[in-house]
Amino acid sequence: MNHLETVNFDILLWQLQLGDQELRHFNSLVTLHLNNLTQLGILNDVAVTGKILLQNL
Repeated sequence: MNHLETVNFDILLWQLQLGDQELRHFNSLVTLHLNNLTQLGILNDVAVTGKILLQNL
């Protein structure tokens, strides 16, 4: 049976940032991508809510 282990992401990110410049750019891109997904999710929920609201009028 496999056991899950906890990961300290602060240490992991710190180690990545000490490496290549490319790894630093990768961390920035991941952060930007995650921010864009959050905004897309919010816009998607607003569109669904607006459609339901218009159907109930």
